[in-house]
Amino acid sequence: MATQKRISQLLCGLAFGLLQVACTPQVDSPTPPQPAPAATAAAEGLRLTAQSQDRVAGELLQGGVTLRFAAADNGSSGELTLLDGANQVLLQAQRGGESSLSILSGALHMQASSAQGLAAEQVAQSGDSTAAARLNARPEMKLLPTLSKLLGERGINGRDYPATYPLHLLASRIADMADSSLGESQSQLSPDVLACKDLRKDPNKNECYGMCGRGCSCWSWVCGDCCYHRGCAYHDTQCRTCSLTHPVACNLCYVDFVKAFAIGGGCAS
Repeated sequence: MATQKRISQLLCGLAFGLLQVACTPQVDSPTPPQPAPAATAAAEGLRLTAQSQDRVAGELLQGGVTLRFAAADNGSSGELTLLDGANQVLLQAQRGGESSLSILSGALHMQASSAQGLAAEQVAQSGDSTAAARLNARPEMKLLPTLSKLLGERGINGRDYPATYPLHLLASRIADMADSSLGESQSQLSPDVLACKDLRKDPNKNECYGMCGRGCSCWSWVCGDCCYHRGCAYHDTQCRTCSLTHPVACNLCYVDFVKAFAIGGGCAS
């Protein structure tokens, strides 16, 4: 039950992270991912329908479960959409002049103006409060960490493809809450790892502080390597100082983790 509650919180954290944006005009939303042609729908694995720095989309089919996704970010606006095999909305988060999060085709909806800030009491919420818990139980959500890793294996990391930051970070937190690790392999590392200090073996004896991933399990596909990054270090700091006397740190660690990553400097070294 505690894990279920924390994962529900992280979904709201994704919303707040995507909602943080300067007051800018709303632009047209990116086109949601389209269903795969019938001839290829049965093929297991990852299939991409779009791949650029500001938009990545496609679908993952594994064990008979289909997860479709579209991640887009043009600087002034962004969107993350997750759909099931029937093209029903699992989660859709949009940020811009008016930003919103919709879960399970609108069963739960959150909306805020970028001018209002990000405090929970400033975000309008309507619908079924149990929607996040029901979303957590969906098999498609359990595919998110695998989707993140497979994207990373194709070089689609958060550094080179900024549109995928929210997807990778949400997947990382889901894996963290589920107490699971996807491991690491040399094939997932970019050449840049040779130019920076590899932290996987905890050379500084500080539990891999500043490396993106769960503990000392490197998620190279978040920033492209297994080295120190400011956004991950900032998030580590919040998690390590979280206590009853530091509730803001707890919020940035367990709820607003996307916001913490951005505030901390993202993938900057």
